[in-house]
Amino acid sequence: MSGSIDKSAAEAASKKAVPRGYCPYLGLRREPSSIFLEPTEDHRCHAGGGREEIAADHQAAFCLTPAFESCPRFVTPPAEAHSPAGERPASGLAADLEPLADAGEARRVPPLRREPWHKGLLGGNPGVVLSIALTALILAGGIYMFLKGPLAAGSSPAGAVLLLQTPSPSPTATSTVLPAALATGVSPTSTPLPASPTPPTPTATLGPGQRIVVLTPASQSVGWVSSGDRVNHFGDRNLHAGVFQGQTYHGAMQFILASIPVGSKIDQAAVELVGLSGENLENGGRWSLRLLGPEVDENWSSATYDLIHNATVVDTIPPELGPQELAAGRVNVFTFTPGQRAELEQRLGTARLSVRLDGPTEGGDNLFTWDTGYGGGRPGRPVLRVIYQAPPTPTPFVITVTPSPADVIAAAALAATATYEATVVGTPTPLPENVVTATPPVVVTNTPTPENVATAERMAAEGTARAFLYGTPTLLPSNVWTATPGPAEPESPGPSDGA
Repeated sequence: MSGSIDKSAAEAASKKAVPRGYCPYLGLRREPSSIFLEPTEDHRCHAGGGREEIAADHQAAFCLTPAFESCPRFVTPPAEAHSPAGERPASGLAADLEPLADAGEARRVPPLRREPWHKGLLGGNPGVVLSIALTALILAGGIYMFLKGPLAAGSSPAGAVLLLQTPSPSPTATSTVLPAALATGVSPTSTPLPASPTPPTPTATLGPGQRIVVLTPASQSVGWVSSGDRVNHFGDRNLHAGVFQGQTYHGAMQFILASIPVGSKIDQAAVELVGLSGENLENGGRWSLRLLGPEVDENWSSATYDLIHNATVVDTIPPELGPQELAAGRVNVFTFTPGQRAELEQRLGTARLSVRLDGPTEGGDNLFTWDTGYGGGRPGRPVLRVIYQAPPTPTPFVITVTPSPADVIAAAALAATATYEATVVGTPTPLPENVVTATPPVVVTNTPTPENVATAERMAAEGTARAFLYGTPTLLPSNVWTATPGPAEPESPGPSDGA
């Protein structure tokens, strides 16, 4: 039983293509044939047949650098001189290793980028840093000895200053190592980092009344789907698009537009993506960004491959890209056309915009990966940059109380007019119950006696108008008393002046 475990572990180790400059005995605890490119507590030292834990600083100083041979634990493989480059001898594995997962059960996904940001600086090699420091020290000493004689003889002018410039080392490119359990027999090609990063997008100059908003998708709204998986991979580091091992991959993301007021005029809009990996990129093929219909916006975080792949494509946001326009670290900008900006204005009502990345769907492996900005590493999240003009402030509607008619006859005339309008135009929509209209208080006064015929006729007309408006008034009950003012007392004459 022990021998079979040794054999399977050794075969798995022999399939691992360890890049030059990394210890061949470095591996994961459960997968000795896989490593990461940065120190991690999952790394184990398998030299001498054990699975010994390794401190993070020891990994950075020896295991993950070309100085691994100076590690006190390192044992030169006996068959190294005769074995192919990159193979690990079977004798270096312990007999008590746990059985590796069956290669047939391994998940077939494209290579993942796990390259930390500091690996590009001198390869993380302390020996290179020490060599550069010694070279600079020797150079400074030589210049000092050369100038010592003239300065002592007084030939150098007073106040002369010597400027020494230490040359800056050029960053070296590092390759990405793909775990063998994920590669399923595929040998990926290493993708060096670009020598000079793509310059950032310049800040747009805003005109009068213009505003700018920069939107990024949430982690649960950006990722990739595959024809070989039932669920999406939102929240992953990668935005795959293309074909790999017979499966079709789509990158997908959704932007929330709630920060742009409804009714705004979109002047400019563009989606910006940062390239992450071109390890599976081949010659030929086209990559494009599709604007999807609004029917896929709901429940986007749980969208499947079938839903995204079969979604209605409203338009393609230009440009379409070829392999020569795709590279790690390069920013690709997709700019909305006027018609697409009008569609974006319509989406402000639903406050969502979903897009899909398409690549080749036929032929051999041809896949490119953009960065989601999630999952660690360098920040490179997708960006939707929108310049818009907010809608003008609408004129407020002021509801005032309808003035009361001057008298009952005017009220009767208004009522007759309202009856006519209801017959010709229709009954107006009543105000809702929560609308309160201030009404002046009703004052009940004693009905005065008319002083002449004209006043009596006026009072009769008012009575007819009240009957038309309110109906025949209800008679007061017999027990109601009405206060009537008494007659005024005559003034008593005062004493006469002559009295």
